[in-house]
Amino acid sequence: ADSVEINGDAPHLVVFNPSAHARSGWVRSPLREIDNCGEDLIPSGDGSLRPVILNSHWRVNLPDAILDGKFELIDAETGTSVPHQLTPLTNHRAPAAHAAERCGLGVGSKRYGIFEVPRGLLCDVEFMAEDVPGFGWRCYRLLETGLAPAAAPVAAPPCIENEIYRIEFTAGDRIAIVDKRLQQDIIDPDAEVFGTLVRREGDAVEKAEILGVETMGGPLSQSLILRQRIRGCPDAETRFTLRKESPEVEMSIYVLRDATPGAETLVAFPFHLPDCEVDIETPLAAERPGENLLPGAYSNRLSVADWLWLRNGVQSVLWSSADSPIVSLGQLWPDRISPAHACRPGTSLADPPQTARDFCVGRVYATLFANNFGTNFYASQDGGHLFRFVFRSDSG
Repeated sequence: ADSVEINGDAPHLVVFNPSAHARSGWVRSPLREIDNCGEDLIPSGDGSLRPVILNSHWRVNLPDAILDGKFELIDAETGTSVPHQLTPLTNHRAPAAHAAERCGLGVGSKRYGIFEVPRGLLCDVEFMAEDVPGFGWRCYRLLETGLAPAAAPVAAPPCIENEIYRIEFTAGDRIAIVDKRLQQDIIDPDAEVFGTLVRREGDAVEKAEILGVETMGGPLSQSLILRQRIRGCPDAETRFTLRKESPEVEMSIYVLRDATPGAETLVAFPFHLPDCEVDIETPLAAERPGENLLPGAYSNRLSVADWLWLRNGVQSVLWSSADSPIVSLGQLWPDRISPAHACRPGTSLADPPQTARDFCVGRVYATLFANNFGTNFYASQDGGHLFRFVFRSDSG
């Protein structure tokens, strides 16, 4: 970044594209750089790199006017104004990198007692970066103005929507996701609440208790936040995010896990796709679960590399996970952990293997914590954990 040429004194935000092809995508960046540890390397006069300790290579300190939203985001190459949104970091559960550290430092005093109060850690700027060159970058100038942009109206809680979807927490304590193009809810109303936790210990299954719902957002993105808890997870927050004109639904779940051992915890994605077919990308292959299995092979749990595709000829759903690729499809199948490895062996070892028809319901359960191992895996996990997902629906 030190080698990127910029014009003028205004602060710049540089967006890098590490892929080989030009691409566009949503950017979310804090209004202050994250402190790192140790030293930075910068070019010296003879062309080599030399270390520079942090207090001589300090973070960009944006003026209060920009932190208050009184700026215009300018594409430095074209000179055009780019629509943007300021999104506050409201708590440590937010799906942002280093959210807890940022919440702590952002409300603190001056860094090292003499530098700035890092207010910018508590706010992100979001915008669509268009046509960033492959293996290249695009610069955006933060130009101070006198007024903050007017806030766009947000749908009344508990509802968010964009041009394609409406997500609503209904009166029956359900999550409905309506695809406006299909004019129908893509969520199964008879299953667990979409995006909530499911806990299983032995053959006993528990569902989460919903604590509350709220909405937040602006002209470019809106989020619906669902608070919940379940035994072993006293604090959990599911966040659905819709972005302007985007055909994708972003979902994250932050889970505070205590050290209760012996259970499996999953998050439910009950899509309404009756009589569907399922294809998944597994490591090194794309396959249809339940077909072409060797004798003795089971599909209680499957590993999704990048995508899971459900479709029934009328509509389809494409699903992906960044952090929890182990799934149970169709229903919450029992574990098949051998007695030599399980703390509590179940009865599923006597069950027959699944067939393709067993997966035609459209329900997906993503494993977050698996703590029923009695050998070289954890029988207990604790701490705060963030899991991220994205999915989209379509016709045909």
